[in-house]
Order: sequence, then C-alpha cells, then structure tokens
Amino acid sequence: MSIYILPYKGIKSELMISDEEIQSHILHKLFRKKKFGGAHISYEKIKRWISGKIQGNGKRVDENLKSLIKEGIVLSKPTSYGLEISLNPKFSEEIISRIRRFYPQN
Repeated sequence: MSIYILPYKGIKSELMISDEEIQSHILHKLFRKKKFGGAHISYEKIKRWISGKIQGNGKRVDENLKSLIKEGIVLSKPTSYGLEISLNPKFSEEIISRIRRFYPQN
C-alpha cells in the first residue's frame, strides 16, 4: 500500500487511502448530489472532483469507478458527449452501508 497526499482544510497531510475509501468517497459524492437512477452526472466530472481530493491519483479513481460500474452499484449511460453515471437504486442499502463505513455521521 502506498502513501497518498490528501489535503485537509488547506493543509496537506499524508494519509493511507484504501480502494474502499476511494469507492466510499465516490458513492458519498453521488449520494449527496442525489444522482439516483435517471439523474446522471458526467463520468469525467466525478473523476476530476475525486482526483482533486486525492492528489495525483486519477488512475486509481478511474479504476475504482470502473469497478463500481462492473459491480452494478453505479449505472453508466453512454451519450454523444461522453459517459454519464448514476447510483443504482436497487443497491441503495449497500450504498448507504458502504458510505457509513467511512462517513458515520451521514
């Protein structure tokens, strides 16, 4: 496992960030934006937002986002202007439990 830099309130600190934590962060972001079922958001936008939190790790974010799509937790919709994604409402219980693992207050 490698050490990744995560900015916190303007201060950069070295924290260990697992793949589960990255996936939880992705799900939390989509959940807060209420992107379930028919409400989509750009794949590239989510990748850019999360990569900004975990500096220099766009590849890891991309891999974790693709694994969530393969698992069926995140739905993908190809469009003429790029890939759009949303949360699968059938997995809402699992999504909430994954989010609460790293974000217990929500």
